[in-house]
Amino acid sequence: MSYGREERSWWSRNWFWALGCGCLLLLLVPLGLCSAGVGWFVWTVRSHDAIEAALARAHANPAVVEALGEPLELGWQGSFNFSTDGGVPRVEVDTRIHGPRGEGSFRIRGRKPQDSWEFDRLEIWVDGTDQRIDLLEPGLEARRRSGMS
Repeated sequence: MSYGREERSWWSRNWFWALGCGCLLLLLVPLGLCSAGVGWFVWTVRSHDAIEAALARAHANPAVVEALGEPLELGWQGSFNFSTDGGVPRVEVDTRIHGPRGEGSFRIRGRKPQDSWEFDRLEIWVDGTDQRIDLLEPGLEARRRSGMS
C-alpha cells in the first residue's frame, strides 16, 4: 500500500551513487592500463639478456655483495638505450641497484657481436662513498686504455 505516494524508480533513488561509480570507473580503467604498461616495460627491460648478464656479474662480485648485500635488485628508473648498429645489438644503461646494505648507480655499456655480450663499461658506484666497483675482467680495463681492445 502506497498511501497516495508514488514509488520512486531505482534510478531516482540511486542516481548519485551510479554516477559516482561510473566516473570512478572511467578514472580507474586508464590508470590500470597505464600501470600494466609500465609493469610490462619494467619486466621487459629487466629480462633483457644484457641486463641479466650484467646483473649476474654483480651477484658474483664479492665487493658488490659486501657493499650492497644480497639479494641485489635493479631500480625501475634510469636511462635504458637498446639499439642495433650494423646488425650488432648494443646496450647502454644507467640505473639504480640496491641490496639490504646499500644502493648505488649501475652503469652498463656493451655490444653483442656474436653469442655473448661484450661489455666495455660495467661498474657500480656505491652511494655515500667514493667506491667504484669495476665488474670487468682486471686486464680488460688496461687493454681498453691502451687501445688494444
